[in-house]
Amino acid sequence: MKYFHQTYMVSNKACQKWVSLVENLEIEYIAPQHGAIIRGKQNVEKFLQWLKQLRCGVDLL
Repeated sequence: MKYFHQTYMVSNKACQKWVSLVENLEIEYIAPQHGAIIRGKQNVEKFLQWLKQLRCGVDLL
């Protein structure tokens, strides 16, 4: 999951913006087109926190 997001996401700023749009919703599943389904509120929260911190795209240049 890390390699995919580092490669395909534009920047951490974009990730943070997306997380800010969804983090207050009651999400129980994240079902990506590719990869494992993230199940349970606790795992969704862990993923969102991880994504907010991820250096990706132009951050790696």
